Order: sequence, then structure tokens, then C-alpha cells
Amino acid sequence: MEDIPPSLSPKLPAIEEPEAEKEEQIYIGYDVAPEPVGGFEELQRAVVYPEIAREAGVEGTVLLKVLFSSQGEIIASRVVDGIPEVGFNEAAQNAIYACKWKPGIYKGEPVSIRCDIPVRFNLLSTENVNLHLDQNLSTLRSSQTTEARKDSAIMVVYDTPPEPLGGYEAIQKLVVYPEIAREAGIEGTVIVQARIGTDGHTKNCTILVGVKSDLDESAINAIKSIEWSPAYIGEKPIEVVISVPVVFRLKHN
Repeated sequence: MEDIPPSLSPKLPAIEEPEAEKEEQIYIGYDVAPEPVGGFEELQRAVVYPEIAREAGVEGTVLLKVLFSSQGEIIASRVVDGIPEVGFNEAAQNAIYACKWKPGIYKGEPVSIRCDIPVRFNLLSTENVNLHLDQNLSTLRSSQTTEARKDSAIMVVYDTPPEPLGGYEAIQKLVVYPEIAREAGIEGTVIVQARIGTDGHTKNCTILVGVKSDLDESAINAIKSIEWSPAYIGEKPIEVVISVPVVFRLKHN
């Protein structure tokens, strides 16, 4: 199967040394945070879901550090915590720039502010519910006749998603790069569908998007080796199926 190319981040100005910082004071503390005109629902409406992520069922949140001017214009932004392999980082940046913003307020005055903005990618958001209900019904009908499909997916709307203890970086640290793949220079992103139980243990895994059998197996082993914080509806833990990208990238000198 062909490798999934990593998403190319948009060429946006770096946040570390913006020209505007020389012209006006940058506030980190504020009384009122910058907000999209129309609310954060407008930001989510501006999100264009990457097709590769949609097809693989991948969800997640990209955290951006954004520098706003006192007029509410975005001066610069960068990804603090992202998921570049399926295009989320670029889509998140494009979404914030597509919105008009109200400036942040400090002591009653609009000011230039640096703050964190989360951009969520949720397939079960309002505009996608009908699509996924149709997919779920199709899966359920198929599962009645195909034994192997009975374990394929539990699509549930939850309040808190499951998360590996230590974050997704902890999964990457557990990945063992197969020596044959390393010597052959094989790279790629494996997307694994994992069932996470209410006890935080991985019950089973299947490959949604594979690269090579030994890389696929290594990805599954890494996910099974880690404990998870389960998904929750309110305060009740629930069992869900999620899609997890595992990246195999060699260090090039």
C-alpha cells in the first residue's frame, strides 16, 4: 500500500519574532479572550475535514498558539500540539485564518494578545451526524451476516474522548521500528482502529490503513502496550472504537 505523505504545513509567519511585537505590547493575561465573530461555532464551521482523515475515521484536536493584534487580526500562529500525518495541522491553520475575530480585551481596552486556540476535528459534529448515522446503520446491518464485522466499530458520541496515558507521544515512544523496514528505508503512517474498554485496556485492534505487514504489526503492538483513560459520557466511562495514527519516520542525516 502506498505511503501516506505527511501534511505540509502552510507557510505562515513564525510567531516567535513578529514585526507587530516591536510596535505594540503583547499581553498574555487578559480579561476577555479573542473570539471569532459569531462564536467558536463559526471556527468549527470553517474547518475543512481532510479526506484521508475522514475516510480513516481519525478524530482529534489541534492546539494553536496565535498572536492577535488589537484589531483582532491574526499576526502569526504555530502548532503547539497537532496531528500532521492526516492533514489536521494545515486544516486548523486554514480555519482560524478563514474567520474574522474580535480582539482580546484587557482593562476595558482592545490589546494585542498571544493565546492558545483549540481546533477540534470530530466526525460526529452536527454537520456530519447524518452521514455517520447512515454509515453506522450500514455497519450494523452488515454485522448481522458477517461474524468478523461484529467487532468492527462502536460509533458513540462522547463528552470526553479516550486518551493514552502520557499522551499520543507515549505511543510513539513504544513503537519498535522493524529492522528490515529500517534498512530498506520504508516509512509511512499506519492507522489502527482500536477498541478501548471502560477499564482503559485495548480489547482489540484492526488495520484501517496499512503500510507493510511488519510496520502494521509494530503499530498494533505499541497501541496494545499502553493504558488508556477511557471515554466518558458525563462521569460514566464507556467503551468506544477510535482510529489511532502511528507514524514511522526515519531520521535522515
